[in-house]
Amino acid sequence: MSRAVLKRFSSRRALFFLVTGLCLLATVAAAFAHLGWLNELCTHFRAQYALWLAAAAALSWWLKGWKKLAVVCLAAAIINASTVVPLYFGRKSIDAASASVRLVQLNVNKTNKQKIRTLDFLRQANPDLILVEEVDEAWLSALRAGLPEYRYGVSEPRSDYYGIALLSRIPLDKAVIIRLGPETLPAIEARFMVGGQPTALFGVHPPPPVSPTTTRVRNRQLQSLARLVVMAKAPTIVAGDLNTSSFSPVFTDLLNESNMKDSRQGFGFQPTWNSLFPPFLRIPIDHVLLSETVDVKSRRVGPQVGSDHRAVVIDLVVGKPEETIEIN
Repeated sequence: MSRAVLKRFSSRRALFFLVTGLCLLATVAAAFAHLGWLNELCTHFRAQYALWLAAAAALSWWLKGWKKLAVVCLAAAIINASTVVPLYFGRKSIDAASASVRLVQLNVNKTNKQKIRTLDFLRQANPDLILVEEVDEAWLSALRAGLPEYRYGVSEPRSDYYGIALLSRIPLDKAVIIRLGPETLPAIEARFMVGGQPTALFGVHPPPPVSPTTTRVRNRQLQSLARLVVMAKAPTIVAGDLNTSSFSPVFTDLLNESNMKDSRQGFGFQPTWNSLFPPFLRIPIDHVLLSETVDVKSRRVGPQVGSDHRAVVIDLVVGKPEETIEIN
């Protein structure tokens, strides 16, 4: 065997050990996500850890003298996969004739220049409601001009990355910009009817957890959101780029504190960011959350439209809340 071949083999083995070690380390760090923002960041890539570590386990088992590493990798792969696989089960059967509302949730990316491509997708998706984030004046003008049938809604365009807008072709009983807790970033609260049922919608876009400060702001916004959902007293939809994945304890806390469910349940992984990466490298940070009486008829991820996010296209059915009987 030539020196060049040996060197190439040695480099590839070093890379294998490096990536495998990082995946194992991140798996351990994710188990202690409550200790800090860096640990929590490690929770978002569970699917990627599972795929790599499963492959590493198979390779290590095949090679002589690496059986112990194979066992460790397999155990870690199973731990990570156990957080992803349940998303593929538990879909509820919905009557196809049920009255439904279609929502598109999309972070358009303020720097995205492909407005025509985005508008073409939105027309093809044909939603009743469109919730968009990172909207500046240019994006809002393009959306209003390109989608004139969406006459209802509310917006707060901004020059930073926190502009937000709701466009609707169905009448809205309420559509206002709100602030979540002490934060100044905008969110949306709207009310409308679905199948004769009054329904609430909250559109939100908290900051990404890229530092201790932005992580705290995100967490405070989501905590305030949970309290608002509980107070809504109506079937409720929460949608937006939440800047957290389904595998973070922050996301779990939001579901528990708001009594909401993840619309992704039964429809699988459906990652939305970063859309410029291959599918197996993406993570799900764009969400639609639902109260108990709201069910999913269909759910899919939209195509590439120039943003670093892909849209969530979802058809929802709103049932009648069960009456509460008070006993004196």
